Amino acid sequence: HVNSLSASMALTVDSGSGDDRVYIGGANLSGNIHGRVEIVTGNGDDQLIFDDRNGTVADDFYVFQENYFQSAVIPVIEWDTDAPPERIVLQGSNQNSTTNIQGVLDGVRLSVHGRGGNDAINLHAVSPGGQANLIGGAGNDTISLTPTGRNLDTIQGRVFATGEAGTFDRIVLNDQNNSDNGRNYRFTNNRFDVVGSPFDQLIYTGSVETLEIQAG
Repeated sequence: HVNSLSASMALTVDSGSGDDRVYIGGANLSGNIHGRVEIVTGNGDDQLIFDDRNGTVADDFYVFQENYFQSAVIPVIEWDTDAPPERIVLQGSNQNSTTNIQGVLDGVRLSVHGRGGNDAINLHAVSPGGQANLIGGAGNDTISLTPTGRNLDTIQGRVFATGEAGTFDRIVLNDQNNSDNGRNYRFTNNRFDVVGSPFDQLIYTGSVETLEIQAG
């Protein structure tokens, strides 16, 4: 457990072999972690949990790259792309927040829990063999796939999405910049895919009130 870290400190956490869990934040990630952290994981099924459940930063902004995490008020927390944690979890705060997921590596399962507030979760890319679990939580949440690149072919791993509580949870699928002619979008029993495309699959639950596709 890394519950706090001052801005003048840098920390390396080496979990070694075995199935390990590394907790960062002490339930107030944005308030407690101000120094740079490096995570080194070994053999085993390793989990990295970012805990901001009691965070008080209004309109917080979380960012995941393939090899690091940061928020609007904390520095980089990074890991090795050659041996990343198998599971990475963000427990967001009860404030409004935006999470941008720029990439998910092969073999990594990334879960984002927006929790309270009206949250935006933006998924930009998933490598083949990667997985993203996107959970809005309480409030009216928007989950968007490729909102800037607008090409669903960059989502090549499986995506699970649920709104949970709230009266207007949305999933928005952006594919306006894809140049394929005759694109075939298929919706079947809470599953969405693009026939013949690198796009893997979106599985969503009935707690999502609105599902939109912006086609090219």
